Amino acid sequence: MKSKNTFKKFITCMLIAAIAITGISLESVTTANAATTASYVQKWGTVTMKPGDTKKVIVTDNDGNDITTKYKWTSSDKNIVKVNMDFVSQSDLTECLELIAAGSGTVTLTGKAVSLLEDITTIQLTVTVKMAGPTAKQKKCKHKFTVTKKATCERAGVKTCKKCKLQKSIKRTDHKYVNTTIKTTEYDGYEYIVMCSGCDCENKAVCPGNCPTACDFTVVVTTKERGNVIDYPYHYDRVLYVEDYGGAGLDYYTWNDAIEEATDIILWHAMYDLKSDMHGAWEDFEWAYGEHEVTKTIKVCKYCNKEK
Repeated sequence: MKSKNTFKKFITCMLIAAIAITGISLESVTTANAATTASYVQKWGTVTMKPGDTKKVIVTDNDGNDITTKYKWTSSDKNIVKVNMDFVSQSDLTECLELIAAGSGTVTLTGKAVSLLEDITTIQLTVTVKMAGPTAKQKKCKHKFTVTKKATCERAGVKTCKKCKLQKSIKRTDHKYVNTTIKTTEYDGYEYIVMCSGCDCENKAVCPGNCPTACDFTVVVTTKERGNVIDYPYHYDRVLYVEDYGGAGLDYYTWNDAIEEATDIILWHAMYDLKSDMHGAWEDFEWAYGEHEVTKTIKVCKYCNKEK
């Protein structure tokens, strides 16, 4: 018995090695959680699904290393396959791709490297979604179909013949929007704070909590409508108005130029005013003002919670 078990282990190792070399996807590979399975597929590999299926996939490189989270994934057609990031299970923190077969067809999943340090910046997977065709026996059957997986607005459904077990896909349904009242917290605007966080202590490891040489030179980025009223609770040395840099009102995502200028002011202050290279570090954060609760009526799909 011992020799047979050893032989089985040897064959298993050889199969895994062969799969890694050829790039064939390994279906239903057991993960750390014995109750959960996930499919391993090598980059540039192929995944096959049936309409209505949901499958979890871990992408590997040529050496079998998990590279799933090193790439940001998109689907060439979300009407066929939707792709999300998920965990293999609640007890296993291994991240994977969750593929949802919304329809039938073939799509390309493209992964773009999160870091520029990756040797390959773009990789792909091919996903084919199709239902198996009828056998000769099933072609002769007088079908009596029943819905075995209800179609939703996110994926196709499945109907199965009670007699011959032939399966056919059911077209995905449309969203069903209903008026929904929600309460949300909004703000009148934002202030973006850039601070110097350096000090002149030679040994940073023994720097005291309230360091006497610490620098708190502060630049506030805000809008002209604020005037001289700034909610930042401490002192500030400079104020930059976002309108002077092409930004607009509450669209604070366009404030990059003003924020970069605030950063340069901090660095120049350290280099030329303090003549120190110990103050190059800086911190930034948003300070929201004018908090208030707003009641809104919006249209939300009753099935998937998508807002219209």
